Amino acid sequence: MDKDKTLAVSGEDVGQTFILNIRQNSGVLPGSGYDVTWWNGIYWADTLSPNTPPLLSDSGDLVDTVGFIVPSGNKFYGYLVGTGIYDPL
Repeated sequence: MDKDKTLAVSGEDVGQTFILNIRQNSGVLPGSGYDVTWWNGIYWADTLSPNTPPLLSDSGDLVDTVGFIVPSGNKFYGYLVGTGIYDPL
């Protein structure tokens, strides 16, 4: 079963901030995690690869936290806040 996800945002306001927690399901083997497709207009913070989405955890029971700021309409600053938080539920 395909569990890859495409994310979308609507109704955002300038100055708004929000955080997403993305969790790999239990039982996902290392290296075979599900993929996330991000919406358009994200400017990713990364000094080595500007505007490149971050690599997310790819093993079961791991949570990654991603934060966003909306500086103007249809524009998002994206930040990888934390990665690989173990949470077996």
